[in-house]
Amino acid sequence: MSVTVTVETGASISGANSYIDSAQADAILALEPLDLCAWKSLDADTKARFIIAATLWLDDHVTWSGKSKSTTQALGWPRKNARDRERRPVADNIVPSQVRRATALIANYLLSNDDADQAGIRRFRSDTFEIEYQQGWYKSPCPSWLKFVLFGLGSPGNELGSKKIVH
Repeated sequence: MSVTVTVETGASISGANSYIDSAQADAILALEPLDLCAWKSLDADTKARFIIAATLWLDDHVTWSGKSKSTTQALGWPRKNARDRERRPVADNIVPSQVRRATALIANYLLSNDDADQAGIRRFRSDTFEIEYQQGWYKSPCPSWLKFVLFGLGSPGNELGSKKIVH
């Protein structure tokens, strides 16, 4: 069954499920210094699924600045009273380019991420498959680069209100 991407243009579309379409994702990712072999090999329907998943992932993992423009909009953008990284007001009838870029980057991240980021691992023993993390280590579900892409527009991950879990 094919997937239909309905792009939020800034018009508070109640049925929107994405911030970008496949052509926009291709254009954005072509400008990034990334290995895109896997992305380029995807068919249109699979790209659409990753783009929709990336949009939902962003809305689930980022606390956006400002307030939703409409009570009927499906996604986090457009927003009222949002400001960009220079603290300039963001128009409430757009989806900022940083959000569109983040959507493409997260789509590729979801495709290629095997959760092999080993930061914080103190020991790995394969005979019994044991992973021991350093004392007090917390791994955010958000890639570290996302905060730089979205700086000013929202806070990814545990930056607002979350605390690490200590057993």
